[in-house]
Amino acid sequence: GINAEYGVVLPEWKEFLYPDAQLPLQISLSVEGVMKAQEAQQKDKLDAWSLDKDLKVSKHSTTLKQLTNGVKITKTGNKCSRCDKTDNLWMNLTDGTVLCGRRNWDGSGGNNHAVEYYNETRFPLAVKLGTITAGGADVFSYDEDDMVIDSRLQEHLLHFGIAMEEWEKWDKTMDELQLDHNLSFDWNRIQENDQSLEAMCGPGFTGLQNLGNSCYMASVLQTLFSLPVFQQRYTQLHQLVSQFDFSRDPTSDLLIQLTKLGYGLQSGIYSETPEKNGIAPSMFKTLIGKGHPEFSTMRQQDSLEFYQHFLTQLERAETLRPRNEKYDTSSFLKMAIEERVECGSSHQVSYKVRTDNVLSLPIPESAAVNKDELAQFISRKAILEEKGEKISEVVRPHVPFRKCLEGFFQTETISDFFSSAINQQTHAFKTTRMRTFPPYLLFQMRRFVISANWALQKLDAFIVDVPDELDLEEYRGKGIQPGEKELPNGEGAKKQRADESIVQQLMEMTFPRVRCQKAALATNNSGAEAAAEWLFSHLDDPDIDEPISEESDAVDESKIDQSALGQLLAMGLPEKKVKKALLATNNDLERATDWVFSHLEDPDEDETPAHKPSQLVIPDLPDGVPKYRLKALISHMGKSTSSGHYVCHIKNGAEWVLFNDNKVAVSKNPPTDLAYLYLYQRVDS
Repeated sequence: GINAEYGVVLPEWKEFLYPDAQLPLQISLSVEGVMKAQEAQQKDKLDAWSLDKDLKVSKHSTTLKQLTNGVKITKTGNKCSRCDKTDNLWMNLTDGTVLCGRRNWDGSGGNNHAVEYYNETRFPLAVKLGTITAGGADVFSYDEDDMVIDSRLQEHLLHFGIAMEEWEKWDKTMDELQLDHNLSFDWNRIQENDQSLEAMCGPGFTGLQNLGNSCYMASVLQTLFSLPVFQQRYTQLHQLVSQFDFSRDPTSDLLIQLTKLGYGLQSGIYSETPEKNGIAPSMFKTLIGKGHPEFSTMRQQDSLEFYQHFLTQLERAETLRPRNEKYDTSSFLKMAIEERVECGSSHQVSYKVRTDNVLSLPIPESAAVNKDELAQFISRKAILEEKGEKISEVVRPHVPFRKCLEGFFQTETISDFFSSAINQQTHAFKTTRMRTFPPYLLFQMRRFVISANWALQKLDAFIVDVPDELDLEEYRGKGIQPGEKELPNGEGAKKQRADESIVQQLMEMTFPRVRCQKAALATNNSGAEAAAEWLFSHLDDPDIDEPISEESDAVDESKIDQSALGQLLAMGLPEKKVKKALLATNNDLERATDWVFSHLEDPDEDETPAHKPSQLVIPDLPDGVPKYRLKALISHMGKSTSSGHYVCHIKNGAEWVLFNDNKVAVSKNPPTDLAYLYLYQRVDS
């Protein structure tokens, strides 16, 4: 029960107009404080967004030629010189012409007159009039196609009679417009905008308010709380009371915050009507992102990365406070993956088992079912671009889901493999299979790939024929087979080196050498693209920058901080991994904790000898039949995972439900062909 020294008072709810002279002074002061805090929070959001932009000084700043034409601009009475627009006005810094900005995709904004003027004159820089203050203004470079810094802005504005210190801001900056766009995405413009959707509310249909680029988190949490294991463990009021520990700060207790959030989502008390639907998970977001270089910011993030980060934090929290359950919650989304490598020269094999909580599927464009249409489109596009024209209608590859699945499980050739059987470099063949089948299985479509210039770009493709039901029996791993001979596990097995050509290609992306070496080794030198993908997904590993050790598995006890060792062992963590973690992180307690949790499933050399695959330790994870039904989709709109917007669609009985921040509605046409993440539920779960 609740400690008798504490109590919770819930006063009767009353509403007052504000300001109200009858309100006590203390309440009025409190209201003023809250209002100011909200304004400060908005400023923090804007600052976070602005800092992320990393504007560059325009190459035209010092060479811009300005015409002496007598044009003088005043603070009032300005309008577009080609239409009647009086907002979103941009002044060309070469000749002082005032024109309206671009037209948005929804018809709002300007009439494109400023960009049209640039195409006619090639005058490169323009300033947004309504943003001019003593501190600066928005400047856009049409030539560089980006917002820029004009290092001589004050001089350029004075040329047209504009004294910056005398002007006040009267229009929204581009950062403010983008922030507004991210905070208030229009419901019908994001998904199923051609449908009239029936809004939903009540238990299980509570939305999550967008806190500013928090849709990546909302889509993941809504999806996870649709699963029975989360509903059973983290949605009941009595669970919140049982989780409460008066010796701990509840604002820093993940299990309390998760239960509070789950209760809010599933109880329905925060979604009694469609108009009043939604929870603002501010405290949860602050806690789950604490100390993380990305999730602690207001920037948009990759929903898959958040999914994995959240499950890691949940696993840690449940380890520190074990419940009377056989499996921790994150285990229900984990699987054991079997990797088989066959030496191409000796045909001897090695097996190892690792755990993962996602299957990342390639999208093989070569398997598109509309190849003829694609070829015609590419040809037509090339002809138009040669004429300086742009094609208006884009044709995307239509790739079957089954081909993506086959691409993940197909045999992969390793071109630079050190074989312990022949004690030299050769080639090898690697195959991947599943040793366990989790209750909930997440697939990621690799929609973000490495381009020719080593930048992440989105692969726009339709995933067609997505199955409602999936049978994965053909991809079951069975361990070493009769007649197979195992690769020796001698000293030679440790001599594999990172392919220097792969390392150099990655270093051209400005990554440190040790990271590039680890990426090449982790992917068995199978190629720069595979190594780059591994690197991007492991940037937050606590030991990513630690030197590569070629020593044995022995631990130098004299270098271990005994106090830190005791604290970690008190958490119930395995002693050998704790010692290795402390050595790898120079006895940094927090980093060592992260290291242990990210290496829990790694086998210790003396515990699981690689030369005895029959003795491979298969992790104790929930397992069952390899048959699944589609449960949820998480879709992304935008050019990269660091921008745009996320929504999720969840199967509820026979119908699909769309969760778009705090908007919840029956879905008429779920985007199975455009999803980024697909969650399947095992039929016996």
